[in-house]
Amino acid sequence: MANNLDELPGLDKAAILFQVLGESLSLSMFQGISESDLLRIRVRSKELINVPFEVKQTIVEEFYFKMMTQKYRQVDKSKKLFAFLDDLNDEQIYYLISTESSRIIALALDQLSEARKFKILNRFDSAAKHNIIIEFAELNDIPLEAVVNTAQELKKKTSFIPGPKEFTRGGAKSIAGILNQMSMDDSEQYLQQIEIDDPELFAKVKKY
Repeated sequence: MANNLDELPGLDKAAILFQVLGESLSLSMFQGISESDLLRIRVRSKELINVPFEVKQTIVEEFYFKMMTQKYRQVDKSKKLFAFLDDLNDEQIYYLISTESSRIIALALDQLSEARKFKILNRFDSAAKHNIIIEFAELNDIPLEAVVNTAQELKKKTSFIPGPKEFTRGGAKSIAGILNQMSMDDSEQYLQQIEIDDPELFAKVKKY
């Protein structure tokens, strides 16, 4: 085994990790490695004896650092996967995710700023909101592949979302439009009732 850690072959480093972590944990960490390479690592781990503690510690720290770096890259990648949400307004995002499962809703909302996340979350009823909030704590358990698939599916659905100007939410203008289609007597009757029930709304309708 090389004395200089920088000169230590990758096989030796993997073998030392195999020693430190144990076979069960190592196998879960070394996913994607061929059976022949795993066999070489097993054999080499038995050959390496009396490895200094400092060397083992440095290799484990190096592995941990690489693993954490990869994790943050994945997080950054997931953020970019949902970049299409930035082009949607709050109304469109709610329209997009409102019929999805609580987990998917939580995943989508987690890509937004805290202000937007809270604003859209408040559009759901109490029971749905509770389930969504619970799912926020479980998002780390979602495999990256599932995150990617979710992002792709939601992105496809955005093509069916009405544009911002296509959304209507009623209001005085809508009421005025309906009244204009009525006979004079009927519209006057409705206006009188609106004036009694909601003077503020009556004033707004009269503007149209």
